[in-house]
Amino acid sequence: MPPDETSRHIERTERAAARLFECLIVPDWLREHALVQLGTDQSRVHGFPMEGRPPDDWEAPLDFGRVKSELGLHPFDRLLLFVGPLDHGAGVDLLVEALPTMVSRAANLKLLLVGCGPLHPHLQARAHQLGVAHALRLLGHVESTRLIGLLRASEALLLPSRQRVWGDEGVVDLARRAARPVMVTHGGPAHLVRHEDNGLVVYDNPPSLVWGMSRLLEDARHAEAMGRNGFRQGQGASWAGLARRYAELCAS
Repeated sequence: MPPDETSRHIERTERAAARLFECLIVPDWLREHALVQLGTDQSRVHGFPMEGRPPDDWEAPLDFGRVKSELGLHPFDRLLLFVGPLDHGAGVDLLVEALPTMVSRAANLKLLLVGCGPLHPHLQARAHQLGVAHALRLLGHVESTRLIGLLRASEALLLPSRQRVWGDEGVVDLARRAARPVMVTHGGPAHLVRHEDNGLVVYDNPPSLVWGMSRLLEDARHAEAMGRNGFRQGQGASWAGLARRYAELCAS
């Protein structure tokens, strides 16, 4: 419709009002148009998502103690998580070999292995031989919702690969969404990790894995910071994220 006197009056009123406020919030896609139509300084006009999504399994409140209790663990146990095939290439047996040293350093440590493969009976038997069966949980296949809870309740994701494993990049991405640091080997998806920034890059042998796991457990603050550095938010803005953004704009 062509403009009439009412629409012109609305436009004049909007332009006058825009000059009175330090902060103007408009939809992202409308920002450039608003700058022209309102005739105001671009530093005042901020693009802003106008729709949010409710919290999903990655963001909703989670009782970490309950996640552990459902596994028969103590709520204050410290968890390190492996996700992948239980085979030679994935290097999961190296974690079990490193476990006695780690348990001697952190008595409440529990190593969780998520996945299936030919090494399953060997890993269980070897843990009994080494006297650390109490610190090992072989969980087999885990559904996505439960896996998200395990990632969020764990202190780090461990990928001790001897070689690249199918799907390992996707597993790293899951850890990123959970804001957890990742420990990988030089033979694994090391290109996804900045050493000591968003994770650790170690070698595929027990002593090197012990060093990496000790680094994660002994400096929990640094491990948490590495997890934050690697954090990747899900698609779309959350309502909590929009509220933070709005508060930041108001404060500035």
